[in-house]
Amino acid sequence: FNGFTFSPDELDEENEYAAAIASAVRNIAPELPEGNHFGTPQSDGRYLELELQQPDGGIAKLLVAVCNKGGQGRGLLNELIEVEKRAGDIPVSIVRTINFPRTGQALEKLGKMLKQQGRSVVIPDSDWRRMLAFTAFREKYSTRADFAAWQKEARPLGELASLQKLLRLDELKARPNRVVSPSVPTVAPAPPVVVPPPFVPRVADDVAKPTVEKLNGGDTIGIAPKPVHFDSLEFTRHAAFLGGAGSGKTTAALNLIEQLLASGVPAILIDRKGDLCRYAVESAWDRPLSHPSRDQARKQLREKLDVAIYTPGAPSGRPLALTVVPPGFDQLGEYEREEFARFAANALAGMMNFRTSDADNAQRVILAKAIETLASVPGAAIDLPGLRSIIGDSEPSLVAAVGSYKPQYFEKLAERLTTMNHTYKHLFQGGDFLNVEALLRAGSGRVPLTIISTRFLGDAADFWVAQFLIAVSRFCAKAPKKYLQAVLMFDEADVYIPASGPKPASKEPMEDLLRRARSAGVGLFLATQSPGDIDYKCRENITTWFIGRIGQTTAIEKLKPILSAKPNAAEKLGNQLQGQFHLVRESGIVEMRSFQSFLKTEQQSEAEILELARRGQPARK
Repeated sequence: FNGFTFSPDELDEENEYAAAIASAVRNIAPELPEGNHFGTPQSDGRYLELELQQPDGGIAKLLVAVCNKGGQGRGLLNELIEVEKRAGDIPVSIVRTINFPRTGQALEKLGKMLKQQGRSVVIPDSDWRRMLAFTAFREKYSTRADFAAWQKEARPLGELASLQKLLRLDELKARPNRVVSPSVPTVAPAPPVVVPPPFVPRVADDVAKPTVEKLNGGDTIGIAPKPVHFDSLEFTRHAAFLGGAGSGKTTAALNLIEQLLASGVPAILIDRKGDLCRYAVESAWDRPLSHPSRDQARKQLREKLDVAIYTPGAPSGRPLALTVVPPGFDQLGEYEREEFARFAANALAGMMNFRTSDADNAQRVILAKAIETLASVPGAAIDLPGLRSIIGDSEPSLVAAVGSYKPQYFEKLAERLTTMNHTYKHLFQGGDFLNVEALLRAGSGRVPLTIISTRFLGDAADFWVAQFLIAVSRFCAKAPKKYLQAVLMFDEADVYIPASGPKPASKEPMEDLLRRARSAGVGLFLATQSPGDIDYKCRENITTWFIGRIGQTTAIEKLKPILSAKPNAAEKLGNQLQGQFHLVRESGIVEMRSFQSFLKTEQQSEAEILELARRGQPARK
């Protein structure tokens, strides 16, 4: 501030720190969104009672208390007991200039107090300097006609992380884009908290319920072939497509997906190889088909579709950035928050090469509880910097939640998160942010076909898919339907839910989604060349099986329990032709020949995938 330099050493007593906070709260008024204000609060000793007047006429109260005594003995504990008595039912914010203790009765007391929408804030010297300097700066420049407009845009106080946390500024309405007056000395702001921007849906939210006729998967094999029909509700209980290379399993799955799309059911395809991206190639829709009626049906489907390709991990295409947990995580119940936090923590731990040692297991627990702690704050951004901050600072509410783990576990975990943030920053930034609800909406009344290519993720593919599965489970919990509202296809699904070997980060979220999606109207299509490698727990949640040509004896042996209702069925698997399947469903087992899909899959190069992704998105500004 042009020489307005102050030292926190000028503040000797707790009441002086409280007075400095009161001054900052009064001074921050021009930076708040219209309709929000704290009035003109005055400190009372080491206390500051705040009342936020909200645009809707509501009032949010908060008691701020500076508690700077040491954790040894009863100094800090007595301060907290006094605060608790004074606060009553009002949320409290405990402020210190030094870190909170990591053990002892004071920490336990603090943890209980913070559960009532409380917060703890350590204000660093740099923030005290900014607050003190601005008071003097304002006294000199506030008479200028353009001062208030400059402060509103520059937000010299609102950018302070400590005041953001103390006053929950991020929960207020978003401020407008910054336009700083060049005639007024500007303030170098701290980096803002990164919050995923809203994902603009590709269609209106009031999409009508899909009208699905009976789906035709093909014909039975025999002297008098009969159509094999499916009700769409059958696929809310999931389907598996098994068979070796060239068996026709992918074509059988896509034939059904195309019929669902034609009926208005959106689809998301997870494409590992690049062949599903073929749907975005215009010339692929022109190859001759077996009958003019199929040509006409394909044309009608093409006119209905909004095809979008995403390339997470590849900024030059159409990246799909992650959040640590999906949007709306803070709105979940306690049990679901705990479960999803554990899934997210395990996925992050896998990326950071956690082992099974006591130290790494302890850090997994700390990481999961840190996610829960952030999620308990409505509207909080749960990102890697935020996690690193509360773990590195040993946030008292976090320490109270996990218990007395060694301080070095917190320090090591914070270092790992810092490294991960630098190494995999491209997964969390750029392009659209992952939002399942938005992916299942399209524009201009069209039906969305979303293809997510994982070709560019490298060793982060399993982590990314795990996060995607968590997001889908969150969508299922948030917006369940009694009809089939969406279908998701995973090729080479055994990679995500293996029966043996190291457990990938995607396994538990996939198992959870298979259970959860059944009652939410979301169907999963799992295709694999290695049916024996699918975990048996997942098989229990799949009721429709297309079993094509399989030559491996071991795989056939593992499938015999599924085929037990039809004698000698297992012996026929190795001799089935392309497109021939044993269809296993609750009504029994039939041999069938599937119809081909409209499009013939063909692997696209990485350059072609990136170009297709760019071509399908709005022009960049």
